[in-house]
Amino acid sequence: MNIPVVLPVKSHIQKFIVTRYGTGSTNEISVRKMTFLGDMLSLALVKDPLMTTSFQMPTGPILIFQYPTETKFLSLPKHNVKSLQMALDRHFRDTLITFVTGYHYATGNQMQAVKKFLEIHQINDDELTADTAWKIWRDFESKKERQRTKIFRKDVGSIRQVVGELGNSSVIFAIS
Repeated sequence: MNIPVVLPVKSHIQKFIVTRYGTGSTNEISVRKMTFLGDMLSLALVKDPLMTTSFQMPTGPILIFQYPTETKFLSLPKHNVKSLQMALDRHFRDTLITFVTGYHYATGNQMQAVKKFLEIHQINDDELTADTAWKIWRDFESKKERQRTKIFRKDVGSIRQVVGELGNSSVIFAIS
């Protein structure tokens, strides 16, 4: 038996999940238990034998997961809805970063890689602009560069040395 699990999401997340895991034509996705989405849902759903929760269909973009279960007494608490939305957003970001990194290293064009990712997942500019998606990748790259620099300084054993002073009493450091 399958139960429907309704989850409100951002429109670009909806299109990403539908094109990646669904048929691409509807926002209803059949989920198996031993998959990424199945594991995410099994962590978020809780048994509710009394079914005391009331349900109102959310407005805006939604995903409907058909989740297999032996019991129909499962509910999705509000605090788990937020966690599930954040997990799907993080999954979108990780997939975008992985795709753009590979495409960028193959072609050398970052923006072309971002636009190709959005095209593959049928996300238009109304839902997520290419500039915004590129900023996700840029922030990731700058974070990784800071980590690489920090590790390099730690491994190489760079030492800060004073090499001069400016007129406004600022100190200039050189890394050796």
